[in-house]
Amino acid sequence: MSADQNRGGSASARAGRAAGGPADERPGIVGEILFVELLGGFGDLLIALPAIHRLADSHPEAALRVVTFAPGGQLLAGDPRVGEVIELADHTAPAIHAALAAAVARRRPDLVVTTSRHSGIPALLARAMERSGDTSGGSARVPALVADLWRQPPATEPVGTRYLRLLAADGWVDSTPRQPGRTAPGAVALDEGERAEGARWLRRFTGGRACPVLLVPEAGMAVKRWPARRWSALARELDRRGHPVLSASTHVRFERGTPVQVLPPAPLRLFAAVGAATGRAGGVVVGGDTGPVRLAVAVGAPAVGLFGPTSASRYGFAPSVPAQDTPRPRTGTSGTSAAGWERHAPVAVVDLQGLPGCPVRRPLAITEQECWWTADCPLSETDPACMVDLGVTAVAVAVARTVAAGQVYSESSSVVRRFVR
Repeated sequence: MSADQNRGGSASARAGRAAGGPADERPGIVGEILFVELLGGFGDLLIALPAIHRLADSHPEAALRVVTFAPGGQLLAGDPRVGEVIELADHTAPAIHAALAAAVARRRPDLVVTTSRHSGIPALLARAMERSGDTSGGSARVPALVADLWRQPPATEPVGTRYLRLLAADGWVDSTPRQPGRTAPGAVALDEGERAEGARWLRRFTGGRACPVLLVPEAGMAVKRWPARRWSALARELDRRGHPVLSASTHVRFERGTPVQVLPPAPLRLFAAVGAATGRAGGVVVGGDTGPVRLAVAVGAPAVGLFGPTSASRYGFAPSVPAQDTPRPRTGTSGTSAAGWERHAPVAVVDLQGLPGCPVRRPLAITEQECWWTADCPLSETDPACMVDLGVTAVAVAVARTVAAGQVYSESSSVVRRFVR
């Protein structure tokens, strides 16, 4: 996950003035919102989704557009809060600059929010907004750019919560409730046809047995991968405990005779539907800090997360959404009024942290860890020590607790628990 590469610079900018100032400096009407999420994988988009949804809820008359990388745009298909998705396949700076400039020029936004600070994105957006000019003929449309949703974050604050807290502190997110029929902030919307297809897939591979466990062995970064042999051992242990075991399509080779059904490759939304069906069948999804597991949680599946190089306190799967779906007044660290956001989920999520005291881990600068790009761990001659620290028995026990519990809690491999309701 590349999020923390984007820290630094000014807190936010407003085509000529700083965002987050007194209320009378903010636009009276926000008719167009452009949200830019270009951190890399679709897991980053899912982390930002509660903020995207709360912006839409706080400005119900606004048209909301989202710029993100493929295949993340698929996850916003049919989302009633999102009017348009601009999906980029090219990750190079020139392609990003061209797409953002075109998006601003085509429909000039009143508010632009970006989670992404790499490739000169904030400066590019500011220039594009200045060039677009105010064609409305009125003074109410003062363009605003929120370009820093980091601002020296605490090492233990979930990234999604950080986004919400700062947007609330700047006055862009308020207590307006979501409209009837809309999903909770951060949830990926599936239609009935998709859910039915996911249920059919699940029955095909489980025979309709209850409490299935869906394994997700793959991870985009090698350093996040649990040792391959552990997946076979976990499947055997879960089978012994009575669970039907499935695996997402994977390059990991299960040992011969392992009691696991490997799903064929599936489109992203079909995988999401299978995850949702797993949750409805009383099951659990298990995997590392990766987009597919985050997606399963976003459609309502309980999950066990295996965290090693990334900090579970920052990137855990328990979604960041408003308490009671509305912010409550709270004093922020800067002394300004901010909304009080807490991690809450309607499903059970267990985030296991391997090697909690790892001296190499840098929660606020994960991409600067010496192991990050190469998966070469200075503490181990084989697999990353933090991932090795997560034992099969500990994961199986976490699955059992997740199935049994109606709670959301985080737990390290040293059995330090924190319950979040």
